[in-house]
Amino acid sequence: MAKKSKGVTKVVTKPILPIAVPFCPKPNFLDKVVNILCNTKDGIFDNAQNDLKLIYDNMRTNINNPHPNPSYPLYNGLQSSVNTSLLVNPSGNLTAGHDLPVWLNDPCTAKCRILVLSQDPKRRGPQIPPITISSPFGLHSLRWRSNLTKGIIPYAFVELIGELKAEKDIDICTYFTDIYKLCKTNSSDLDINNICRYKEILCQEIRNFNPHIVVLLGNEAASAFYIMSCCCNHAKPEIIIALPHPNARYKNGKWGSIVIPDAKPRTKIDKIKEIIRNAIK
Repeated sequence: MAKKSKGVTKVVTKPILPIAVPFCPKPNFLDKVVNILCNTKDGIFDNAQNDLKLIYDNMRTNINNPHPNPSYPLYNGLQSSVNTSLLVNPSGNLTAGHDLPVWLNDPCTAKCRILVLSQDPKRRGPQIPPITISSPFGLHSLRWRSNLTKGIIPYAFVELIGELKAEKDIDICTYFTDIYKLCKTNSSDLDINNICRYKEILCQEIRNFNPHIVVLLGNEAASAFYIMSCCCNHAKPEIIIALPHPNARYKNGKWGSIVIPDAKPRTKIDKIKEIIRNAIK
């Protein structure tokens, strides 16, 4: 993109965030994630294991595709596979979105496993299909994660993974997932039956990933985690870190409860990395 200033044309380039580490590696861990999502009793999808594996293959293939909008959102015929009992809410509206969990590096070999929990897969604007499929923070899309303002979390963790590998030869696996597995048109539509199912899925994810560190993004994710999580009984993490939501207001020198000099994305990214670094033993 070019901008003119006093007769001089300046070329402005957006920062690009490639992912050079393994994205959603294919070992047994992937099969377990897919089976959790397709669990007959508590899952999101009905008998969609093969479709989900194809989507993960597609995400891996296109993870650094420079096309403006490759595979975003991810439809791939999954609309008809969503458990129908989850789609209709008390108000009669349809569910708007689901983010497939994604991870960087192999959790089976990583020295430190970090679970990053966000609130829910919100979708803005009119939704033509009953459900759209994506990943947390659009992590699988080069265009989405390369927006520095929207991609604060991907930037922080992708950079940190590379830095710690180069500096200390430490492999970190970061697993991104949502507290609520389906976004409702209205927050009041999170009925108790669905929340019970989301809790069971989250518990299975925690047991499967067995994190050393849990990072909670925003007050709602933090509150829901303590209400919904079974980690105290099954896979208690060594450290729980509460961070502000990336879009939290910056006021009086604070981003949420964290003191930073300004609200620039780069400042937030560096602060997140600093906090996580200090937590890794």
